[in-house]
Amino acid sequence: MTDTRVPIHDHEPDRRRPQQLRTSGLAVALALGAAAGAPAAFAEGRPMVDTFIGTHSVKISTPGFDFGGSDYFAGAPVGPAKVQWNIVDGQMHPRVDGTLFLNNVGGQCARIRVDYYAGAGIRWTSAHGNEVCAPDDRLRAYTVALDPVISSKINEVGIAVEKKTTSGSWQTIGSQRLKLGTIDTPIKITGDGFDFGGKTFAFGAPTQAGRIAWTWSEGRLTPRLTGTLHLNNVAGACARLRLEYTSNQLDEMAVEFGGKVCAPDNGHHAWDVDLSPLSDARIHLLTVTIQSLGPDDTWRGVGTDWKTYVIGLSRCRPINTFDHSCERELD
Repeated sequence: MTDTRVPIHDHEPDRRRPQQLRTSGLAVALALGAAAGAPAAFAEGRPMVDTFIGTHSVKISTPGFDFGGSDYFAGAPVGPAKVQWNIVDGQMHPRVDGTLFLNNVGGQCARIRVDYYAGAGIRWTSAHGNEVCAPDDRLRAYTVALDPVISSKINEVGIAVEKKTTSGSWQTIGSQRLKLGTIDTPIKITGDGFDFGGKTFAFGAPTQAGRIAWTWSEGRLTPRLTGTLHLNNVAGACARLRLEYTSNQLDEMAVEFGGKVCAPDNGHHAWDVDLSPLSDARIHLLTVTIQSLGPDDTWRGVGTDWKTYVIGLSRCRPINTFDHSCERELD
């Protein structure tokens, strides 16, 4: 068995454009209209369709003031609030959903603050929920739904509970920061003698999947494909990987290629793959195809699979108990 690293790029163009799947209503061009240097673009009143990446859980508990899920028991929220990460037209659009509880703090006021961070952990701007006040010492619950800021700069958010002081200023009494990290999706392609997946190979196929690691940073999304390209019992055959990038408007953005590899005999041969040739905020979907080189010197697909960074419409909910497509919890 050979084990060789696939070249990063094979520079040979592919002029054939495959048929594209078109879905109306998902692609919305958003004109922010913000002045240069403005700290934020506010989404209120602007028509747009978000697509859903995943959620983080957040729970903040302090004496008399708590932020979490909608249920409350034994002096604290039972479940967490959620930060839902959405993207629209290459802009990050986080949404905070939860419940602010005031208990045994009659006459006091509180609010939720959301801090938005750009690269290097620099706080870029902030937004506030409504001020709410407890008229008495009984438990009070206030629904929070905040998503006013949309920008490609956002990498991280901070959620804070603020209490109003007797002087009228606001004091942070509890907070939590959440960063949108790398998201991994498995991908495996199996065919007759041509396979892509993990390194281990048994019974004519890879036993595990390869990976696409999606990383959002500084307004750019980079899908990184890693794994192993396997050729088995195909003496003299040559293969490569074709990567097609599709935008959030479901248009083809670019086509890139891995290097050409060839099997010297009918044994099993494997090559490591590590490809990330394109970074762009508009990337929505990556289609990976194994191509083989025919006797007529033409590349043809022998197996394909595709993965998306987003997994559904914003604020999506499972339509039944067996549908978990909208339950991607981020670390």
